[in-house]
Amino acid sequence: MNTVVRILAIINLLFAAFHVLLAVQLWQLTDIHPQIHALLVMLAIGGTLFILFLGVALMWVREVRSTTIGKILLLLGACTYLTRAVEEVWIAPEVSLPILIVCAVTGLLHLVPLFGRRSPAR
Repeated sequence: MNTVVRILAIINLLFAAFHVLLAVQLWQLTDIHPQIHALLVMLAIGGTLFILFLGVALMWVREVRSTTIGKILLLLGACTYLTRAVEEVWIAPEVSLPILIVCAVTGLLHLVPLFGRRSPAR
């Protein structure tokens, strides 16, 4: 399970890097209402910081596996990605299968250390 947590840290850091690029693209949009543009950019920055925090926090594998706050962190990560997968189906005007699959798998992967085989944290 320690390996799964380390993999999750890397995945979240990669998602953070992706969202930095997404925020830059959103910043460059010019054909939408200024208030909507500002909201999109602010949400992109906040979301990127959250995902970055998640990736960095998951690097402390022992604490993640052995503390209540670590377990809450994993659950919050799962909720974040699974919610995004559900949003892709119910809110997006057109479902993107790659986004749906990546978010669903990443969300489920956050649950593995919580409900998978128990082994002592190292």
